[in-house]
Amino acid sequence: MGKAYSLRHVVAHIALVPTDVKPTEMVTNLRPHRLTDLSNSEWWDFSISSYTGSAWIKHCHGQVKSEQTTLSDSKSMDALPRTIPETKWYKFTEALGLNYGPQFQGLTGISSSVTTKEARGQIALPENQPDAPFLSHPCSLDSSFRILLVALTNGCTESFGPCATDQLELLLQNGVLAEMYNTTGMGFGPFVCALYNKKSSLRILEIGAGTGGATGTILSDLLPAGFQGNPLYSVYIFTDISAGFFPQTTEKLGMLPT
Repeated sequence: MGKAYSLRHVVAHIALVPTDVKPTEMVTNLRPHRLTDLSNSEWWDFSISSYTGSAWIKHCHGQVKSEQTTLSDSKSMDALPRTIPETKWYKFTEALGLNYGPQFQGLTGISSSVTTKEARGQIALPENQPDAPFLSHPCSLDSSFRILLVALTNGCTESFGPCATDQLELLLQNGVLAEMYNTTGMGFGPFVCALYNKKSSLRILEIGAGTGGATGTILSDLLPAGFQGNPLYSVYIFTDISAGFFPQTTEKLGMLPT
């Protein structure tokens, strides 16, 4: 039997941010999903929570089941027209402020289409993958998400057109970077609304706002219908390490009170 499982109805509530200061106590609950009073489904309800020292926080919940068959090996695919050397790609992401360490530079054999948003690559498993206490190593998952950036940029790591543009401007063209964030992001609006119920004079600081994709979604959830009336916060401040994001983000959020 292969080590395979399926997930469904998964809801992520709050990200777990581990620290080096003290260990984090976590609990994973599993119970059979009931179909009737007398029978259970093959699915199991699960939840993952952590303890802050004073309260339990539920980070996610959903349903899971084990698969009894071995997953088939992935099919080999031919490279797409534009091939990108790994060193060149990671130099490109470094220029954007995305500094990946050796364990996170697992994307190899990178290629992309030049006409459609399609990319291919191989993920090299980290050296400690066999000994890791999980099926999918975080570094491998991160690499699988990063192939989206290759597809959205058509693997273009150079300036193009009659005028020279730097890498950040390249990603900002046609909303490519914003589309990437919107595709991989998750909504935090409902969570922030719940915080407002406990503290009406909510002051929010978003670090790493980027193109403002997540910011706009959260602010929209915190505004009454039609943007009429007072927002559900007293002040919203967004920051980012790259000042190149600010003009576009300010223009995008200009109509919203921040």
